[in-house]
Amino acid sequence: MNKYLTKTLMITGSILLAGGVISLPFSLLSINSNSIVIGNFQSYMSPTLMNSLNKEYDINWQYYSSNAEIPTYIQNKTLDIAIATNNMVGQLIVQDSIQKIEWERFNITTKSGTIVKDYHDLKEIVTPATWNLCEIIGQLIGIENLLEYCIPYFSQDLVFGYNGPIITDIHSKPNCNFNDIFSYITDTSILNNRFLKNNSSVMMIKDARTVFDICNLIDGKNINPQDAIISINNKNNNSSPTIDEMSQIYNSIYNYYSGISNKNIITFNSDSNVVLNKFANNEINGAFFYNGDAIYSLMGGDSISISDEYTAEQIDHEWTNNKHVIIPEQNFIAMDAFVINKTLDSSKKDQVYNIIKSISLDFDNMIDVDEEGNYLSPTMQNFDYVNYTPCYLQLYDYVTTTYFKECFPNNPNLSSLLEEIIKIDESKISQNNLELPINNLAESNMNIAFTTFIDKI
Repeated sequence: MNKYLTKTLMITGSILLAGGVISLPFSLLSINSNSIVIGNFQSYMSPTLMNSLNKEYDINWQYYSSNAEIPTYIQNKTLDIAIATNNMVGQLIVQDSIQKIEWERFNITTKSGTIVKDYHDLKEIVTPATWNLCEIIGQLIGIENLLEYCIPYFSQDLVFGYNGPIITDIHSKPNCNFNDIFSYITDTSILNNRFLKNNSSVMMIKDARTVFDICNLIDGKNINPQDAIISINNKNNNSSPTIDEMSQIYNSIYNYYSGISNKNIITFNSDSNVVLNKFANNEINGAFFYNGDAIYSLMGGDSISISDEYTAEQIDHEWTNNKHVIIPEQNFIAMDAFVINKTLDSSKKDQVYNIIKSISLDFDNMIDVDEEGNYLSPTMQNFDYVNYTPCYLQLYDYVTTTYFKECFPNNPNLSSLLEEIIKIDESKISQNNLELPINNLAESNMNIAFTTFIDKI
């Protein structure tokens, strides 16, 4: 039913336009004062949707590789809108750099038919996991709820995928966690352990904060460096763990590999597309990646376009019995969301809200398709490309019950696995597994410790 766009259509560092591609560095672009400038991570929005928006609005797209770049763009007034992860949303709130959301501008309704006027009305529109995350983080930084300042985009957690025959020792283990996974994949007593065979047997996202989170989960600790957290009432906090103390945290993974003579058994890459495609193409035996990337790889990655019966059968034959995913019981949850620059020109406000609504809040006739099977709803078009966990109940319920079954009507095992991966259980969300904003010194110390960790593992 659905036609998938491969992510190779998104040209790195470029802007897809109705009439062509702009590939100049952003700093060299002459931004019209009437343009809407939108910041996003690479390959994190449907090119079809972007082209459609470009036909209707004067938009310039800015790409960044990490959250750390966002504050500078916001403070320099070079972004009108940004997609940021929850800890960065918190930081921007503490810095008073973004404006409160005027929810009534979206003209969306609750189940009872009333217009959403403020974030309180969203409790029956967003998923329970999204509400819990926004409420917990908001209160920890000194406000009632993150939804006062952001519009949710997608959520994610981290999973471990592996190729080859199923490993019952870890796959069937009740409450399997990261320490169980690392214990197995580094066990030299296992004959021909597939995860120790050669360089890059296992790959992981190269992100200092993500790996720091995993290390703390291995040790059963809160994922945040507690002394370094900033909030509205403690925005000038300069306390931080030392570099050596940060290094001790990273040793939670390093210690599993320290006794192994071969180096580079586990490698890191900051481009999630590289990780997911190597996993999809059987070039690595295991991968730690975000759930949306795991889903895309299980659908074939960039090498296979799932657009007809033949490729669906190919996926059925090659993927079902040889690709597996473990969702650690103790995990960290993240949410990406739109924020609006506090300095936004008021003349752009209507356009900004209309653009965001098209991307994330257009649920009218959500599952209607054209003659070629493409979704008509821009919000559904975007999910069809991104495949991360939806933050809104209407889309989440459809995705977790129907969407994957329609994609793979002859492969119930695969559709069930994809439904399991994309779900996020609200009961697993707590202040211990949500990233909070930390000060610049802590970020610097963490990055230095992470670089040392990467060099020695």
